[in-house]
Amino acid sequence: MTLISMFTNPSITELWRLDVLEIKGPTERKTLIEKVLAGKESFCETVIVNEEGRYEVRLPWLEGHPPLSTNYHIANRKLQTAVKQLKKNGLMSRYKTVFEEWERLNIIEKTTRGDFLSHRPVVKKGSTTAVRPVFDASSHGKDEPSLNQCLEKRENLIELIPAVLVRFREYAIGVIADIKQAFLQISVNPRDRQFLKFLWINGED
Repeated sequence: MTLISMFTNPSITELWRLDVLEIKGPTERKTLIEKVLAGKESFCETVIVNEEGRYEVRLPWLEGHPPLSTNYHIANRKLQTAVKQLKKNGLMSRYKTVFEEWERLNIIEKTTRGDFLSHRPVVKKGSTTAVRPVFDASSHGKDEPSLNQCLEKRENLIELIPAVLVRFREYAIGVIADIKQAFLQISVNPRDRQFLKFLWINGED
């Protein structure tokens, strides 16, 4: 008879951990709250309104994070794949127009130094922006950290959505608004911009 055990020397901590349900003990919960409060304090100390009238923020770096690699080869390989996909679907000029518009609005700028983010097109029919770039800060080489792994994880604001929706039941009329390119209106501190660099092609590919 062969006996197979499901447990391979588990620690008591692991046996009682309920990660799947996102249930944390009082000590872990306190640590998480402390991190959130420290993150808010850091944000309030570093956020400014710059000369363009935009809020300008720092990236929330992890203390003692490992050094980032340039990620050039991964970004270049994914760019070639994206270009092939765009040409195949006849969306190359529309994707290019997005970057041209961003440059005209000073959302992006040409640069020659930094670490690269890969990006890919996302097509959404019926949207005001039918095709748009999505950047991947989780991409990284073997045994190298990604940008996301070097940044603090902030408070999960999605948990506040149910309370916002419930408040719509308080009155007869609900008012909503949409800020054009809201995410792109936030400026990044010049010291951190080099970590948000990406590749694009010129007129000669």
